[in-house]
Amino acid sequence: MYRPTMQSLLTDDFYMLNDDMESYSFFKFRLPSPEITIKSEVNGLPVTTIAKFAFYDCAVVTKVVLPDTITTIDGFSFSGCRSLRSINIPDGVTYIGEQAFRNCRRLTQLVIPKSVEDIDKFAFYECYSLRKIYYEGSKRDWNRIIKDYTIDSFFKELIEEGKLEFVFNYKL
Repeated sequence: MYRPTMQSLLTDDFYMLNDDMESYSFFKFRLPSPEITIKSEVNGLPVTTIAKFAFYDCAVVTKVVLPDTITTIDGFSFSGCRSLRSINIPDGVTYIGEQAFRNCRRLTQLVIPKSVEDIDKFAFYECYSLRKIYYEGSKRDWNRIIKDYTIDSFFKELIEEGKLEFVFNYKL
């Protein structure tokens, strides 16, 4: 079991063992820097979740690299990251939580993998700089995962204003 030292408490990011005792969540970073790469494993176990509020209101972060082990981006994870310009949503993510990317005002494009099964309310609300969304599934697939009117209406408003292009069946 991981036992933090005084040095690691001052410098290391925080990873929390999940209830299943088989995986970790990225919980909070200690020293913010513009670019952050989340570990794929801790103590031999995969990091599968970006926890609620992990990067909440962090104006410093411009780029986050998520490992392929991530399956859940919890609510408010990146909400208010006003400088965030780049984030990869790995294939394997199935859930994007409530307000996960709300008010990420510098985020200009996203690739959303077909593995995503649920996008919760206001997930991308107030992402006014979004210009392109690449979705790896079809329009039919998209309509199945969008269960909240606010996401769809926000995207439709940007599309109608000519500010957002939505690309279906995108292949990397």
